Amino acid sequence: MKRLLVLLALVIPGVVFSQVIETNDALFLKSPSNKTLEIEPGGTGELRINLIGTTARLPISNPAAGTAATTVATGGTVDTTLFWQRIINAGAASTGVILEAGVNHGQLVLVSADKDSFGSFTMAAEATSNVCSGTAGVLAIGGGALFIWDATDTCWAEVVN
Repeated sequence: MKRLLVLLALVIPGVVFSQVIETNDALFLKSPSNKTLEIEPGGTGELRINLIGTTARLPISNPAAGTAATTVATGGTVDTTLFWQRIINAGAASTGVILEAGVNHGQLVLVSADKDSFGSFTMAAEATSNVCSGTAGVLAIGGGALFIWDATDTCWAEVVN
């Protein structure tokens, strides 16, 4: 937790924390001007960071090492409740793939296509797949993409491919 504090102190310019309060469930940092940074578990697989009234919810759950990739067939849905999803297809390329709708604006999900897949993964049309680029969104074998949920447009925008 101390390393996390140092990292956060580096990314919050102009705020000096003078008081650290640690409880079983949360960590609170207070500045002399009463600005507060709260770090606490936000439920299953989520870390909440609240700074001066603005809360960021960060997904922190990932499949355990050695966990088998999730099979996604044509028309299949990728679970977005975990930050990272490793997917595989059985026997052929998968088309019409859907990313489950996001929960929070700015939510991130990293989807990687297992190196042992039999073909690429092509998303369904935007209205079906929840992916802003629709059928132009393709994950190659061994590739991956980072998506961010845009609650305004209600779709996942691809950040990195």
